Amino acid sequence: MIDYLYKITAQSINNKKRDRVFVYKNPAPQYSFSAAEVEDYNTVLTGQLEEHLKRGGFALTEGNKLTVGALVYFLVENGRAVRLSRVEIPRIRYNYSRTDRLPQAYHKCSDPEHLCAACQLFGFVADTHGARGRIIVTDARWLSGSGEHHQFFPLKVLGEPHPTSYNFYLIDPHNHNQVRNYDGLPITDNRGQLGQPAGDVQLRGRKFYFHHPCQDWAAYRCADPDQFRRVLNKVKPLAPGNSFQFQVQFRNLSDAELGLLLYCLILEENLRHKLGLARALGFGTVKIECQSLMVTRNGDRYTLLDAPSEDETSKIQQYINTFKTAAAGSNTEGVSFDDLKNVKKLKKILDPSQAPANPDYPGFTWYRDHKNKTLQKL
Repeated sequence: MIDYLYKITAQSINNKKRDRVFVYKNPAPQYSFSAAEVEDYNTVLTGQLEEHLKRGGFALTEGNKLTVGALVYFLVENGRAVRLSRVEIPRIRYNYSRTDRLPQAYHKCSDPEHLCAACQLFGFVADTHGARGRIIVTDARWLSGSGEHHQFFPLKVLGEPHPTSYNFYLIDPHNHNQVRNYDGLPITDNRGQLGQPAGDVQLRGRKFYFHHPCQDWAAYRCADPDQFRRVLNKVKPLAPGNSFQFQVQFRNLSDAELGLLLYCLILEENLRHKLGLARALGFGTVKIECQSLMVTRNGDRYTLLDAPSEDETSKIQQYINTFKTAAAGSNTEGVSFDDLKNVKKLKKILDPSQAPANPDYPGFTWYRDHKNKTLQKL
């Protein structure tokens, strides 16, 4: 007779249940673990409980801190148990967080004397320091077009981010073909087996969305809204061809800063922005045009009741060129603005003509069976 324990997990949002059979060994091996492992275990559990409470999702049936009799997963290293995690919560705590793996150049600004371009223009707050923004964007007013979809539309469900999909979020700066976890340990097979030794790893960078080829509305619709009702988004999306108008007010910008603002808004003729909720599904492709550029100079608006503004619409490209020249002079690659690596990649992402044939996210099976597969370079 074999003693065993049969366990069924709670039901997930996809109406899935996972069952496990645990067989007792006789005699049973014994493993010890440190107080640090207990602390990590309880920290992860607390975070999971807070997440379930916030989302109001399926019930978490095992919410107690680590006690005698708890059913846990663990790894064995040198005869000791490490990386304990409750069977119902298969998540581990890493020695390094996502913030730890963010390159220093992307950390939020904290020193008013050394601000990134975004914080210089839009302002920032950090501890007791702060800087006022110099740009105001007004609400957009609808001008023309066919308006919104005639009824509420259930968007196709993509699910939530999965930080443990290391190949999507992390990269080895020295070997792009090696997938590593947050602690730098290499992923050695397609199901996520860990190896040694640890190496360098960092977050890939900022998240952008490719444009999608135009499709019939049915391609964006959730096929079974009742099944995903707890995570479903119902919206009235705008049909193609709508036009809006808004203003961008700015003050005390240098010529290069004004050029940066203008370039970020209007981009180039073949490029498009992505705005709104369903960018990952293919929605939100927009073209922004600058109809006029009005500038008040020399402090006239402080000394005159009706300060005159100069129409400098014809100088838009001149301001943009000033910005590009300044960017080329300050970069470490020693190349022109348009030849910078990150700029070339951004242009490829924002160009609808270069959209992948199938830009959809892969499904559950791909994530499960390709944990050591790296993403293609742009």
